[in-house]
Amino acid sequence: MATTMLKYCAVGLAALVIAGCAPRISSTDFVQGTGAGAAAWSLSDVRVIVPEDMVISTDENDRYPDSDLLVWYGDPPGDRKAQVANLVTDAVKAGAIDAMSGNRQVVIEIVIDQFHAMTPAALATNLQLGVHEIQFDATVRDALTGEVIAEEQDINADLRAYSGPQAVLAEQAGQGQKIRIQTRISQVIRNWLLA
Repeated sequence: MATTMLKYCAVGLAALVIAGCAPRISSTDFVQGTGAGAAAWSLSDVRVIVPEDMVISTDENDRYPDSDLLVWYGDPPGDRKAQVANLVTDAVKAGAIDAMSGNRQVVIEIVIDQFHAMTPAALATNLQLGVHEIQFDATVRDALTGEVIAEEQDINADLRAYSGPQAVLAEQAGQGQKIRIQTRISQVIRNWLLA
């Protein structure tokens, strides 16, 4: 009995620890949105800023890196900030193009507040409790004048992460964490522009 209780406590503790990487998952239910404006816009450019002072996770064996670290291992070794900026740029373009059908040229600026995906060690675990934590601020500017025509703080694009065999199967099916995160950000941007 005591051994069983200890096992349950250990699992509960693991769940709480992973909760640092854990569900705050929501859609854009609480964002202001851009109103009907997006229908009149045409995407000129996307600019993604990953703050210089954001510290990058470098320990791929850490299952629970601090939530304020930039955690990205979904590309080969390289400039993680540039990789995240490219991923987010592609996602924003995909989501924005679907939402815009007008002529007013706009630039979307994204400032990354949090980008906390899974480390290789977290991906390998069988606990299905991880979350890709992604949060950013967005600003839409007139491409000619620079005028701010819409902005939103703290947009949440969190996504439940796969790990263990589920992550392996998803990767084999072309739905690894990079594709899933891009798709999620794209959906969130589209929803925000149409809200």
